[in-house]
Amino acid sequence: MPLLRIENLFLSFPHPQSAMDKKMRLERISALRGVSLSVEEGQIVALAGESGSGKTLTAYSILGLVDPPAKLDSGSILFSGQELAGMSENSLRKIRGNQISMIFQEPMTSLNPVFTIGYQIDEVLITHKKMNRRDARKKSEELLESVGITDPAMRLKQYPFELSGGMRQRVVIAMALATSPRLLIADEPTTSLDVTIQAQILNLIKDLNKNNNMAILLITHDLGIVGQLADKLAIMYAGQIMEFGNPRKILKEPAHPYTKGLLNSLPRLEGNHRLQAIPGTPPELTSIPAGCPFYPRCPEKKEECRSPVPVRKKSGSFTRCIL
Repeated sequence: MPLLRIENLFLSFPHPQSAMDKKMRLERISALRGVSLSVEEGQIVALAGESGSGKTLTAYSILGLVDPPAKLDSGSILFSGQELAGMSENSLRKIRGNQISMIFQEPMTSLNPVFTIGYQIDEVLITHKKMNRRDARKKSEELLESVGITDPAMRLKQYPFELSGGMRQRVVIAMALATSPRLLIADEPTTSLDVTIQAQILNLIKDLNKNNNMAILLITHDLGIVGQLADKLAIMYAGQIMEFGNPRKILKEPAHPYTKGLLNSLPRLEGNHRLQAIPGTPPELTSIPAGCPFYPRCPEKKEECRSPVPVRKKSGSFTRCIL
């Protein structure tokens, strides 16, 4: 059994007009529509796609961080054989931050500006590992050193605003590693960092996976980093996984027109490659077309695409497309 297995997950929100229109009170719109995904022990799985495709929402669903009026309608989230969907908050707290940790998208909003770095890392260790404050401080120094921060004793006394963006990101990673989790969810871990720091953070994530046998779910919209890191790649669009499989194969021979569109829009150094943006925009959740959600933007669309699209599976990979 995989460490994490998500099966046919559906999540919905109330229709935005339901607050004003009594007739729409019971109407809901689906944000996740049949998401299925698995992460093996010690594996790096990348979840890629345009903004608004449902990547972060999937991660929040795993951790039980989706609050009402959002609702998990159906599906299963199995972690190490335990069903997380529908689990009580008290039970989830024993797993969240302890066995599953998350690096959130923006480190400045993940850190409390009124507490020192040391206090915030210490609290993780005191809460989850039941350490006293003296042992927690010693461990905090070791964690900062392990993520490449020099003079950790001094940094622990500083506040988030006193650190650079790259250092704040390393602090967030150190906090996520404090409990030695089995699964690390990294949500856009290199956003807003310069290229040099991005490379350092990616190398750090790769080392953590290799040295600690830590499974990682990497959420990104940058396909350029996927080939370097991931063992598996899932392409997401409009709340569905459109293509899943070996990243090297997908990047070289994409099967789904959406994946082809993403790759064609990447800048290249060789030749006179002209950027080919995907026409149109991702659909609103209130107006997702029947059949394939990519149909209105697809250059290879056929009339059959308006009907429910079968999932075509082949040797550990699948594509949600009739082609």
